[in-house]
Amino acid sequence: MSAAQDLAIYAIAEGVLSGIGNDAFINHTPSGVEYTESVMFYDIAGNPPDRCFGEKNTIVRHPGVQVQVRSSDQETACTLAESIHAEIDGWGGGVISGTTYGYCEALQEPYFLKSDDSDNVYIAFDVIMSQS
Repeated sequence: MSAAQDLAIYAIAEGVLSGIGNDAFINHTPSGVEYTESVMFYDIAGNPPDRCFGEKNTIVRHPGVQVQVRSSDQETACTLAESIHAEIDGWGGGVISGTTYGYCEALQEPYFLKSDDSDNVYIAFDVIMSQS
């Protein structure tokens, strides 16, 4: 499974979002006014892997995920982005979809990314995870 999907699953399990296809979307931006208030999780470039040689020759990957919050209201988008950021930044890890994660660290605070032709606002932040 992708790191973006696993991070969305974690945010849903923590009660920040309701479900994939409801308000959380993986690697695409949904169209339609019913999806104006939505959160997109995109797989992006992360950091190079760590190679831990020894008996197991373990490789620890560091995938990146961009979280985008879209809303017709900037304050609403900022509030939700800050809630998601607070929940996942510093997450100590665990197993999601059979993949072991060691941590999740935000690379910055939520920031204004863009607005679209419908005057929706996008607030975003990027994270790095450790995955083995």
